[in-house]
Formats: sequence, C-alpha cells, structure tokens
Amino acid sequence: PLDKDPRTRAPHGTVYAATDPVALDRIGLAVIDKERQERGLKSLKNSGRQPAYLEQAAELGIGLFSDEQVTLRKVVI
Repeated sequence: PLDKDPRTRAPHGTVYAATDPVALDRIGLAVIDKERQERGLKSLKNSGRQPAYLEQAAELGIGLFSDEQVTLRKVVI
C-alpha cells in the first residue's frame, strides 16, 4: 500500500517524456536524490539503494546513463 504520511511525499508538478528509457530513469534518479538531499537524507547510492539496473541497461546499449550524455530540456506550456 502507498504510504499516506505526507512527510514521505514530494509533489513535483512535472511530466517527463523521453525516447530513451534509461535516460528518463536517470533524470528521475537525479530528482529523487535532490529531494532526499533537501530533506537531509543520504542519496540512494550512499544509502546502498542505487538502482543498479540503470547502469546495467546502459552497458547493454538500451539507453544512456552518464550525466555527460543525458540532456534535460525544459518546456513550459
């Protein structure tokens, strides 16, 4: 079940779209880690919860993972 505690939620008000699923999840990871940092929590990597599938998927050629390869474009509608 979803946690109903409002302290564990982070309204974001954003829609993401991508042609690269690995890059999209990489952006999502950055958003989550930024929120964790703002709340005084360790990053997912530093808490032992880094989603290993992202780097593995990039190694398999499914998509891009590194910050140098992924570009986030913001479009306001």
